[in-house]
Amino acid sequence: MNGYKRNLTLRSFDQSSINQINHYKKGVTKFQQKCVGVIFVILVILWLTRDIQGLYGWGLLFQPKYVSDATPAVLAVFFLFACPKNNIFQGEDYVHLMNWKQLQTIFPWNVILLIGGGLAIAEGFQKNLNLE
Repeated sequence: MNGYKRNLTLRSFDQSSINQINHYKKGVTKFQQKCVGVIFVILVILWLTRDIQGLYGWGLLFQPKYVSDATPAVLAVFFLFACPKNNIFQGEDYVHLMNWKQLQTIFPWNVILLIGGGLAIAEGFQKNLNLE
């Protein structure tokens, strides 16, 4: 074959051993990763079960148009601020998963203020000019 040898070492591994190597490289799942995962799963479940075809769901427990898709998102953010970063049941110190300083540095406030300001101006024009 023109003097080239094929590298067969990669083929000697089966997929399960490659998965084991990748799992070993990632390390042990930390407590904070488990907490964020649980919060995310709860968020998705709340999104999916708020209104199931208008007949079922936890959203029917409230007045019409009282809850929206933003309600579970705000609840998830609250839990990110309230849940501990370390396992407090093993005697570790209580540190929040997220604090306000972290949120201020990683959140794009300029985009949120721009969009919010635009929506507020549009709402003001609709109210004053009676546009529908």
